Amino acid sequence: MKKIKLALAFFTILSSLAFASFNDVPDNHWASNAVRNLYNKGLLAPSLDNATKFKGEGVFSRYEIASMLYSNLSYVNEKLEKKASAQDLEAIKVLVTNFAPELVKLGAKSEELDKKIAKMEKEIGDKLGKKIDKLKDDVNKVKISGDFSAEQIVGMKDNNPGMRDLDYTGNLTLSGKVNKNVSAKVKLGIDQGKDASVDAIELKAKSKKLTVAVFKDSDKEVASFEDTFNLFAGDVVDPDNGVIANGNLSLLGNSNKYVAMMYKTGSGDFYGMQVKQNFDVLKKMGINAFVRGSYAEKVINYKWDDAKDSDNARGLYAVDGELVMKPLPIWSLTVSGEYGTRRSPGIENVESDAINAYVPSRDAIYLYTKNLFKLGWLGKIDVRAGLYNSGEYFDVAGMGKNTKTVFAETDIVKLEADKKAYLAYASYDLFSKGWLTTNVMYSSYGANIKDSFPKEKINSLTTLNLWPGKIKLELEGTLEKDEKLPADAKAGKLEAAKGKITIEQRNKFTLIPKWTENVNFHYEMDRDKDEKVKDDARIAEVYVDHGMDITKNSYFKVAGKINIKGLGLGKEEDAEKKTYDEDGKWVIDHSYDKKVTVETGSDYEIRNVKLAGFNNKFIVGGRFSIEDKQGKRVNAKDKDGNDIKVKNGDKDVNVTTTKNTEKLDDNYKYRAFVYHKLEKGNFTLYCGAKYEKELTYQADSKNFKDTDDSDDVKYAVGMEYNFGNDTTATLKYGDPTVTEDSGDFISDKTSFADGEQDQLAFNISAKF
Repeated sequence: MKKIKLALAFFTILSSLAFASFNDVPDNHWASNAVRNLYNKGLLAPSLDNATKFKGEGVFSRYEIASMLYSNLSYVNEKLEKKASAQDLEAIKVLVTNFAPELVKLGAKSEELDKKIAKMEKEIGDKLGKKIDKLKDDVNKVKISGDFSAEQIVGMKDNNPGMRDLDYTGNLTLSGKVNKNVSAKVKLGIDQGKDASVDAIELKAKSKKLTVAVFKDSDKEVASFEDTFNLFAGDVVDPDNGVIANGNLSLLGNSNKYVAMMYKTGSGDFYGMQVKQNFDVLKKMGINAFVRGSYAEKVINYKWDDAKDSDNARGLYAVDGELVMKPLPIWSLTVSGEYGTRRSPGIENVESDAINAYVPSRDAIYLYTKNLFKLGWLGKIDVRAGLYNSGEYFDVAGMGKNTKTVFAETDIVKLEADKKAYLAYASYDLFSKGWLTTNVMYSSYGANIKDSFPKEKINSLTTLNLWPGKIKLELEGTLEKDEKLPADAKAGKLEAAKGKITIEQRNKFTLIPKWTENVNFHYEMDRDKDEKVKDDARIAEVYVDHGMDITKNSYFKVAGKINIKGLGLGKEEDAEKKTYDEDGKWVIDHSYDKKVTVETGSDYEIRNVKLAGFNNKFIVGGRFSIEDKQGKRVNAKDKDGNDIKVKNGDKDVNVTTTKNTEKLDDNYKYRAFVYHKLEKGNFTLYCGAKYEKELTYQADSKNFKDTDDSDDVKYAVGMEYNFGNDTTATLKYGDPTVTEDSGDFISDKTSFADGEQDQLAFNISAKF
């Protein structure tokens, strides 16, 4: 009976409106429409043909059920594909399986039935999958994301005791898609003590060749121009809102890249465009080339013809390009250049009064070439040269980054206005293996004015990989001279700077597996300060460190450094030299002639060690330094015959007539810290302590004085639990954060517990 009811229910679903003449089925019966529809479509048992009574309470035989099912297969095959659901298909499969013997007797082949059902099942599955995908797309049209952070601080002991107001901040971002090419975003900000605000909005439309975005977002990062002059720098302008369009095209088989923008900021409105045209057709000839045009303008009050305000509408234009080619098998050549000009009120017809300028006052030029010669087993030679010159009105400040370096080979040449610069560079790589390389670089950079001396830098570096991967030696020498301008002239005479000489010798040894040694020597002499008996005119330093992996999870490092400042001073003839300032006073601006600093330190670190189910990281380290100072005092008086006073420790004393070296105050510094981090699953525990002490040994009283009033010992502990999905909760006392520095091992600032002491803080943050 259950099968009979299931069959009738299924056929009722498939029926459409029709009429029959069973007088025992009233019009108001719940099955009236279904019975009549099945009859008129010939889908009922043959025994009911031309019958006047349906006999709804009667019982069908299995043969009658099989006959009805067989006569329905063609109907099902047609209609089921279009309208049936997966549940309907499952029902027919159950019926066919149960009545398979009877259907076979009636002439139906089970294989054909299986194929038809399988076909319908696949088509329904495909249609259902498309509906699900469309539903996902509709759901993904709107996304909600954001972050939230709240912190409760409790002051302890003398640190502003008591519970403070809850500090919270966060943002909520709603992102929506109109279609696959158009999207919108709104960012709402939440901050303590302020009303919720709309911090950012953005509408973006993109296609294969073009992307356009309209935004209002003070935190949005926008791209900078790629040219050497850097006419527009996104991080300098930092727009609040605007429109930007970028994309690419293909012209005559050559790729093209472009960007255009309009930005508004608190300092003015900005407009710009940059188009780069590549010459891809030349690549078959082994040539890479492009040309690029750039335009950027800053407008303040839109009075372009106001000649009194040269910055009201400052427009910069530039064309640059690059050519990379290989004329000969042993020679590759790179040539690049850029020419820029400025349009602004009041400077259109002004020429530069600079003596050494190569360009008009509103223009700038950059040229650069690189030649690489591959000489087979003899090695490689790299020769480069460059030139930069800018007029006094060609100024990218406030639009581009005028602190950006022009040449990668030197750090002294910047994109400043009214400057000239030169570069020459050569290097040689013996055997082209990197075993022995040497290079020499000269660069100059200075103002475009008469009777001046530019800043100059000469650098030489030789590297010897005596045993590749085991022994590496480097020798570097530098001579750097400061710029001298007419304003620096004394008694009407301007002299070039003598410069500072720096020599460094660096050695790295890895002779024993997992052991590394660095031995460095440093010497510098500032010849301009040397004549004035400056204590920092001559400096020598030796640095040594040793590091080794004790095990795969533990590491130990120890280092030492000796620095001598004022090297070579203390001689009687040096001490008697007199230098007068403009008032005729003999200037002594130091309280010692020589300072010897000795520093040492060590760290021991254990990492990724399992203990009691926790993953452990443990660091213990310490630093110690002592500054030993000595000085020589001579008779010093001003033009009125008064004694000149100098600092000796914390006291002002007269410069005495003695020529004997006297002991000055010494400084001692101690620093040690221990840090432990434990992790297990989502839980992390930090804890540790730090000891710092700074003392001065007073030469007069021969006593130590504490020069730091803060607590000598600081400690902190913290716990963190990660709930997943970027949601964390932390509880900390003090600031249990390890700060690390990439400087040399002795002078780095690796430390612990540098934050507020005696303070309890609970923080919870989430991203979604």
